[in-house]
Amino acid sequence: MVRRELLLGLGATSMASALLGSYSAAQDPQVHSGDGAKHHAMATTAQKIAACSVECSSCYSHCTMSIAEGKKEHAPCAAACLDCADICAMASRVVGRHGAFLSIVRDACVQACLACSIECEKLAADPMMKKCASVCRECAEACKRMHIQP
Repeated sequence: MVRRELLLGLGATSMASALLGSYSAAQDPQVHSGDGAKHHAMATTAQKIAACSVECSSCYSHCTMSIAEGKKEHAPCAAACLDCADICAMASRVVGRHGAFLSIVRDACVQACLACSIECEKLAADPMMKKCASVCRECAEACKRMHIQP
């Protein structure tokens, strides 16, 4: 069971890592040219969200190893990190292309990041958990600052 979860976590980490380097406005037909500053801000936010996905995936892997060592208190955090990683991975793509459901995705990302940070902060004596909590809070704040035009 733990081996399967570890492999899933590593797969999520690989996917999120690919997201960090794969976004290009030239590849996305939904990105409108002409508003360079807005596009740059959205692309920067998308990169921050993708980085959060990578951090949460890494933290998930750390949690599964801790659980295997008998530290069962990491289980709720592992679940939160895995879900947050997936939500952030999806959100980074939607934000990067200025998708139609941008406000819904942004709100989900904020909620997931805040919930994940709360779980990670419960184990803040662990440096990995403390870092994940911090990255999640920064991501949530970046999403809150994102300006979405109707």
